[in-house]
Amino acid sequence: MKDTPETTDAKAEKPQVVQKVIELPKRPANTKAKPRYWLRASFVLLVVLPILLSTFYFAFIASDRYAVEVKFAVRSPSSEGGGADLSGLMGGMSSGGITTVDSYMVTDFLQSRDLIDKLEQRVDLRQMFDRDGIDYFSRFARDRPKEEFVEYLTWRINPYFDTSSQIITVEVQAFSPEVARLLATQVLALSAPLISHISWPARLH
Repeated sequence: MKDTPETTDAKAEKPQVVQKVIELPKRPANTKAKPRYWLRASFVLLVVLPILLSTFYFAFIASDRYAVEVKFAVRSPSSEGGGADLSGLMGGMSSGGITTVDSYMVTDFLQSRDLIDKLEQRVDLRQMFDRDGIDYFSRFARDRPKEEFVEYLTWRINPYFDTSSQIITVEVQAFSPEVARLLATQVLALSAPLISHISWPARLH
């Protein structure tokens, strides 16, 4: 079959398709593995490892601690008595606020350097917390500064004031039951003058 002019023109006008292959950069094989690896590694370092170390420390290294609790209350001048009239009611409300303020005054003293100074005049505090038998992380070297010793003892002498019952609880911790009882007795004895001074007007009513 002979080509006609029409078919010849159609062949000439047929568009040519040019194919070009572009090579894309290859993705690293471990692109997805890196985030997962660091996530797992950070979980082990920040969560698993501290738990294992703390468990090992408390199970095999930490020294035994003993605690003694002392409880007492501060009496305000108007904490007792008071009539049923409006003035008595208002007096009772104000006395509750006074008792709270006075109780916090006592708890502040129990966490103060003044208490530590007075304790050191009675007992050898540094020897109690720097002796054989106390693990390295719990003991306090006696040659360290006084400011650090005061901060250290805030973890060993813990006062707490319950506003609902108006009772102050003092927990004294040490590394032997004898030392814990001795410290608790001394803390209570040193607090007694302040408590008596605050409560003295209440005993006059």
